Amino acid sequence: MGTFFALVGFLLIIGAIVYLIVSLIKKNFKKNLLMYIGGAGIILFILGICIPSGSAQTVSIDGKKLVYDKLVAEIKSKKEELNNVKKQLDDLNNQYTEKEDQINAAMDVVNNKKKSEDELKKLQSDIDSKKEEVKSWDSKLNSKKKELASVAGQIQKRKGAPKVLPAGYFSVGKDIPAGRYKVVPNGGMGNFFVNEGAKVNIILGYDASLSVKEYVFDADEGDEIQLTTSAKFIPVK
Repeated sequence: MGTFFALVGFLLIIGAIVYLIVSLIKKNFKKNLLMYIGGAGIILFILGICIPSGSAQTVSIDGKKLVYDKLVAEIKSKKEELNNVKKQLDDLNNQYTEKEDQINAAMDVVNNKKKSEDELKKLQSDIDSKKEEVKSWDSKLNSKKKELASVAGQIQKRKGAPKVLPAGYFSVGKDIPAGRYKVVPNGGMGNFFVNEGAKVNIILGYDASLSVKEYVFDADEGDEIQLTTSAKFIPVK
């Protein structure tokens, strides 16, 4: 009977080892089930080796002594085997824990990589969106530049348009912009003074013997112009 228990216990221990190896390979480890199988095997094995067989009980006293010594030696041997099995179980359990940690670490790397890739895709999408916005603003800016250039051209054209002043007194910067002008008579003849003649003192007209047909001068801010006839001021460079 004891041999039967020992054999069943030993088979359960071997089964626990095989289950642990298969679980490690399939990554489907159930620790509680392994403890039940291994524990039951160890208990039955110890119980089997502690119960003497029926044949040992029928021998003589000297024979019982011999069987006892043999059983003690066998128990010692089985205990060593049991310790080796336990050590193997512990080693396998440690290997499983180590592999599990490595797998978890690898999964973390994969998850982090996927997260980084998702963040990179989102960032690229944001960049593409911003590029489209920049293109839109560039288009609007170019349109505004064209409008500004058109307005500036109109202003320049207006600034460059000749200005006709009648006879009278005028101030540069108020009645006419500062700048360089060519002055010509506007149908008559008369005096053209700037700053009471200190800067310009001529007679504008069409008679070459008595007057000049055109005169170029720089009109500075604050200059005072006096005309006794109408004159046309043409901006020049």
